[in-house]
Amino acid sequence: MERKLFAFPRRRTPEKWTEEWVDETYARAIEKIRRFIGEKLDSLQPDSSTRAYLERLQGLPAEELHKEVWSHVPPEP
Repeated sequence: MERKLFAFPRRRTPEKWTEEWVDETYARAIEKIRRFIGEKLDSLQPDSSTRAYLERLQGLPAEELHKEVWSHVPPEP
């Protein structure tokens, strides 16, 4: 039996994905990423290289932030 480390609740998706729904979902995801970055920044030392990287991410526009975050996700097999 495979044991999962994390269990994420599944959100119901609309029967028909509308442009509005996709835009709202994208905006919420970017907001969560920015909130996580802010929380992480609070816990890092001022001279940390990770802090410098996160500060750079924090200043990126939404599209660039999205690209940067996904560039570090390994491809699925």
